[in-house]
Amino acid sequence: MLLLLAVLLVAGTTPAQPKTVEQSAVKAEAKQHLDKGLALFNKGKFDKALAEFEKSYALMPHWKLRYNISKCHLELKQYVEAAQGFWNFLKEGGKAIPATQAANAEKYLEDLKPHVAAVQLLGLMEGVTLLVDGKEIEWKNEGEVVYLEPGEHAIFIQLDDEPLVDTRMSLEGGDSKVIKLKKKPSEKSYGKGAGEGEEDVQIVTKKRKKHEKTPRAKISTKTAAGRGTLGGAAAEQVAACV
Repeated sequence: MLLLLAVLLVAGTTPAQPKTVEQSAVKAEAKQHLDKGLALFNKGKFDKALAEFEKSYALMPHWKLRYNISKCHLELKQYVEAAQGFWNFLKEGGKAIPATQAANAEKYLEDLKPHVAAVQLLGLMEGVTLLVDGKEIEWKNEGEVVYLEPGEHAIFIQLDDEPLVDTRMSLEGGDSKVIKLKKKPSEKSYGKGAGEGEEDVQIVTKKRKKHEKTPRAKISTKTAAGRGTLGGAAAEQVAACV
């Protein structure tokens, strides 16, 4: 049986006391969904566990729950969602993440690289809108990474209603592209800096390394501590609890 260790979900070391009856009720409901998710995960019902974890997160968002959600995506072979979740978990949790759990998440993310492509946006952020295949992608901070399925994608970026990028990218598993926005173009410029001949947009492609060309069938979900594999006899003891 898969086991998950319930860990108190808190911002610090002691949970803050709810200030109102309504807040207390929300916390109780979030815990109910979490407990259901843990039980379902241990039974191997990953799709239903995912739904419960997401409900808990919607009520009380916390980076710890991202780990549970990502592990469900991984079990369901939803590699893009899993990679995005583990990246967000590591980014948001930072130094607060226990070392072993951080190492596990980093290993999962590394193993997922051959199955996904990554796009990173650098430079201008305020007023920038990113659309991938017509869907707007939330981009909170410079340097954030968005993971995509390998294949061809329509990338459109605008700044204050001024188009900066309107292109199609062909991405393979393991590819990483960095889009650098240098400065706001003039009213008549598109792709070139006003009067300087300098590109407003620079797209840098990082080629895959040889060792990243891992066949999909060989994806590893072993933990850094070597306590087994997800979908096998046991999983590392990690979870979140409100």
